Amino acid sequence: GRQAAGQAAEQQGVRAENAQLGARCQEVVADGRHKGAVCRLCPNCQRPIDKIEGGDSMYCGRDAHGGNAQGGCGHKFNWAAATPYKSSMPSGPRQEQLRTQPPPPLNQTQHPEHITCDACHSAIVGLRFSCVHCPAADLCEACEAGGQHPAEHVFRIIDRAID
Repeated sequence: GRQAAGQAAEQQGVRAENAQLGARCQEVVADGRHKGAVCRLCPNCQRPIDKIEGGDSMYCGRDAHGGNAQGGCGHKFNWAAATPYKSSMPSGPRQEQLRTQPPPPLNQTQHPEHITCDACHSAIVGLRFSCVHCPAADLCEACEAGGQHPAEHVFRIIDRAID
């Protein structure tokens, strides 16, 4: 019903959020790779410095001509002697950063152990969907929302523990 549709929308939102997180993480990883290829660290403040042109005499936070001032400590150093930048970013989002499951059901009813979901065979927690057309056909919220039963069948929604 309406709650199942809400859960399906929430699952779609979770997938979209994970896709955005993954894309942003890949941008950060690519930026780290680029910096690793072209940047050195300022020996004074450890800021990554990209040498665009000129010799090895550098000032942290500005170009050789004194213009193009950016954040930096102003420390003078030798580019060739500076430590290369090394990214500390992993190659992608950590699994714990991604939401792999929908949020728990609002209704936390624990149904009797012998009543399990006929689609995923898990214990039913939350709303129980009992088909009025099929004898003893019960689904959990996720399987009902995922279309794991004929669409034309009607369910009785059980929100408390009964046999």
